[in-house]
Amino acid sequence: MCGLQIIQVDLEGLNEKVHRFSFEVGDVFFTAMAAQGERPAHKGNMVATIEATKGSGCYDFNIHVEGTVTLPCDRCLDDMLQPVTTDSHLVVKRGEPTNDSDDVLVVDETLRMVDLSWFIYEMVELAIPIQHVHPEGECNPAMLEVLASHEKNSEDSDVDPRWKDLEKLRTTIND
Repeated sequence: MCGLQIIQVDLEGLNEKVHRFSFEVGDVFFTAMAAQGERPAHKGNMVATIEATKGSGCYDFNIHVEGTVTLPCDRCLDDMLQPVTTDSHLVVKRGEPTNDSDDVLVVDETLRMVDLSWFIYEMVELAIPIQHVHPEGECNPAMLEVLASHEKNSEDSDVDPRWKDLEKLRTTIND
């Protein structure tokens, strides 16, 4: 999966009862994961809680990640804290590794540890909203002024007279 082995769970130590693991997911984690996926790195302060159970022929992992990531605001470009909470379920089976499906990970039978780093990173990335902006009134006021001035300039720019003539023609036809 990831190869960095930041968040690992020992499969040999699991049995039928529920085992709970907690991992800090911070700046180092995001930098390492972003380098693997060639994506821009986020900063963050999160906690990944994993409940693992050994089932018949498989291992069940319920994963909950909660915290904040630091992202640039889409409006003013200043950093902002984006709260993120996400849950997922993963089944790990031992066998001949093939193409993984979304919820089933097949690992080599000789592996003792399973690395969940990349899975958790993708969970967080998918939980980040597409648009992230500061709440109303918290954006950088200087940047908002610059944006407003550009908006006024685009409205005040001279319109090509041919468009004005076409607009007259359109209104004449519609009347």
